[in-house]
Amino acid sequence: MNKHKLIIVDDEANIREGLAGFEWETLGIELAGTYENGLEALRKFEEEPADLLLADIRMPLMDGLELAEKIRTRSPATKIVILTGYSDFDLVRSSLRYGVSDYLLKPSAKEDLIKAFVPLVSLLNDERREADNERIVQRRLLQASALLRFQFLHKLLCMPLSQEEIEEGCGQAYLDQYASAYAVAAIGLDGKKRQDYSIKDWELILFALENALSELRQTEGLGSYLVESETGCCYIVGMCDARVLAKRTAAVREHLYRFGGLFKTTMSIAMGETVTRLADISLSREQADIALRRANGEEDLVFYEPEGGTAADESESAEAGDGKLHEVGTGDSETGRRIVESAKKYVREHFREPISLKQIARHLHVNNAYLSFLFKEVTGENYLQYLTACRMAEAELLLQDPAFKIYEVAERIGYHNAQHFSIVFKKYRKLTPLEYRNKHAMATFAQEEASRS
Repeated sequence: MNKHKLIIVDDEANIREGLAGFEWETLGIELAGTYENGLEALRKFEEEPADLLLADIRMPLMDGLELAEKIRTRSPATKIVILTGYSDFDLVRSSLRYGVSDYLLKPSAKEDLIKAFVPLVSLLNDERREADNERIVQRRLLQASALLRFQFLHKLLCMPLSQEEIEEGCGQAYLDQYASAYAVAAIGLDGKKRQDYSIKDWELILFALENALSELRQTEGLGSYLVESETGCCYIVGMCDARVLAKRTAAVREHLYRFGGLFKTTMSIAMGETVTRLADISLSREQADIALRRANGEEDLVFYEPEGGTAADESESAEAGDGKLHEVGTGDSETGRRIVESAKKYVREHFREPISLKQIARHLHVNNAYLSFLFKEVTGENYLQYLTACRMAEAELLLQDPAFKIYEVAERIGYHNAQHFSIVFKKYRKLTPLEYRNKHAMATFAQEEASRS
């Protein structure tokens, strides 16, 4: 354990020198300085606080009691011992209200110093251990909080969550569940993969990204973020329109370039579309991933565009469909049910592709907001839940064939991130893809054994 620092203050040089010559190290004390008046000692204390103070009660410029009072207000943990003569006992009594721990009569023998300071060192050791333990607890709490925040954001960005799950996680993830708009931005390393770096450099890259984004969140109000450990991709969840988030993210990228020598590449930004509900943010994240794969590198800024049309096309289609909202009917009408069945058919035929609600709406020539309303009214679930159910059903069939690796199954049903697929699959089946495969293999083996007997 590090030694505790002591400051000695006395206007008499011989006493000051005599106290300085004591073997303080044997008590676990380091002499940090000797001073001839309280004012000089206080100035030193402002620069570098000490754990222990030994001060004469009578000194010029600032006496020991005034010094004790000022130090007590600045550093309550500092232990103070007052040096006094026989004639100053009344002053010594008043010193107790300034938090003085003990007093010594002048001149002080070696045994007196030991008797006064050994208990104080023991007390300081206990307080230091307690403070260290508290710091450890606080650090563990922060680590646990960071882990919970990461887990919630990962789920939020990868799958539909219930309103209850969103409410529980929003506070910890610095998200407002009542914002009017949300979007996801992805910042990716251009032309670089994890295997292009050494393990040490990759860990340093992840550390640098986390630190920089955390700092920006605290100083510049950056929204919630997540760094994907497998790809180094940074996902930023903005509580604003995608265009506004794009400008903020471009500034973030410039901030990250201070680590350019570590990345050894440029960084591109990809934007998912704006959504109005936090529950739909996983769709914006998936679109950002698609856009990032389409980026050409060299510091691109790309916005998601569905296959076969641009964002502007979709906007025009949506505006054209607004007039049909009341003409077509509601969820309990035959026309409404027919539209939903057509939408479900389109999903079943295209779930292996990166599709969006807007694409389906454009295919059916209806407004996407209206289609979202109809889908919920008729089926009791939203479009993304139905899409995921179709993908999970196909995944179960593919997992029963051991010829397909897990990542191949993920790619065949429209997921380009095997970890994302595994999380979603476990959410729906309460088993990881590997656990499901093993369970099916065991059941098949048991059936074969039973048929032989």
